[in-house]
Amino acid sequence: MLNEYVSVIIPAYNAERHLAETIDSVISQTYPYVECIIIDDGSTDETAAVAQRYGNRVILVRQENRKLPEARNAGMRLAKGDYVTFLDADDLITPTKIEHQVAYLRKHQGADAVYCKVRYFSDEKPGEFYSLKRPTPEGDILPALVYGNFIPVHSTLIRKRMIDALCVPFRNFPALEDWDFLLRLSLSGCRFGFLDEELADYRMHAGGMSRNETLMFEAKLKVIETIAEESREALLKRELSPDSVVSYHRADLGKALIINGRKDQGIAEISEASLHSFRRKSSYVLFSLAARVVGTGLLRCIHHLTNSCRKRQ
Repeated sequence: MLNEYVSVIIPAYNAERHLAETIDSVISQTYPYVECIIIDDGSTDETAAVAQRYGNRVILVRQENRKLPEARNAGMRLAKGDYVTFLDADDLITPTKIEHQVAYLRKHQGADAVYCKVRYFSDEKPGEFYSLKRPTPEGDILPALVYGNFIPVHSTLIRKRMIDALCVPFRNFPALEDWDFLLRLSLSGCRFGFLDEELADYRMHAGGMSRNETLMFEAKLKVIETIAEESREALLKRELSPDSVVSYHRADLGKALIINGRKDQGIAEISEASLHSFRRKSSYVLFSLAARVVGTGLLRCIHHLTNSCRKRQ
């Protein structure tokens, strides 16, 4: 078990602004056996030049632009570590992340992966971090994971053999390929542990996918519909109803559409979802009825006020 290597895979596209900071967070790890693999995915800026300044401390591969999922897959084909973690070219990990997560997996041989707490920050407010209250299940996390991704992928450390068992680790979706990856890992039997430490930092960007509710919920529905179709029997064996899970996300999309001014489309989505039973069905149906009566303006105000209160908690 000595000298177990960790592969850190960084896909980078036009990442010259933040890449050096990200690489620094990897090469400053207290765990000594780390390889840093950077896949320059057809950048048109100085991304490659930034990486080249680190010499043999990083492995740099340049390829034509194939998008983030295939860049990560290219990194996996090069990875020689016993463990793997994925890091976007603008996110950071703390100096002890890998050391603490390797120690966790050595101690907990029944766990195939471990994730940790994450801090969020933005360039607009340097030095200011905040955390989100998220579920932290362990073991078989699929019953929680099917309702939404609560694990930023760079917060994980995963035994490489578990990723190798997936034919294609990352698939091309408009968004949320991380969630698809974690869902399929869980469906394959991967058991997760949780380390109650803030060991990863996530950089927020104004105007990103996470800021556009409608696009985010459309992407969630696309991913979960694909998983439900491909893995129907596996979900049923885990006592998870594919129809119920899909309907939950369809209703979630409907609510987002209503809040963002597309009332008729949102009501239609909730109505279709209501053909099946699903978690919190009554609240979505009531929301749809309220949209018919009071309109979207008041509902939007209530929604934003509720979210603001949650963030302050």
